[in-house]
Amino acid sequence: MFETFSDRGEWLAFLASTIGTLRTLTPSEFYDEANDRYHVLMEDIFRLVHTLENPADIKKFLDDAYWETWLPKSPGDLTSMDATEIHHRVACNLADERWVDGALGQAFENGTLVPALERIGAEIDKFKLADINQQFP
Repeated sequence: MFETFSDRGEWLAFLASTIGTLRTLTPSEFYDEANDRYHVLMEDIFRLVHTLENPADIKKFLDDAYWETWLPKSPGDLTSMDATEIHHRVACNLADERWVDGALGQAFENGTLVPALERIGAEIDKFKLADINQQFP
């Protein structure tokens, strides 16, 4: 599976590296729709999201969000959201890849993915580092 992070500093450095590379990609480089294939960074995003324990109740989020669980269509809509909600939304985009090809690609193309990851990083103290190997053996 994936390696865990030893501390928040290591997580933040990995986030900065991932975002730096994301900023160099075009939407078609991030997600190749014709071949239904993501750039290798998809695994890094998965690792970043799933190595954080979110203190916010996922059931409450899903009940409140109803069908609108993905990242919003506009980066400006992120400003009114708490980082824990943003984290749940990125995780939902990742999870919905099982049913919707390019679910995370849409968030990259509309410009919400990078600011969402930056907000999670800016509020990293709201989260606890998790051992992904315990979550996904």
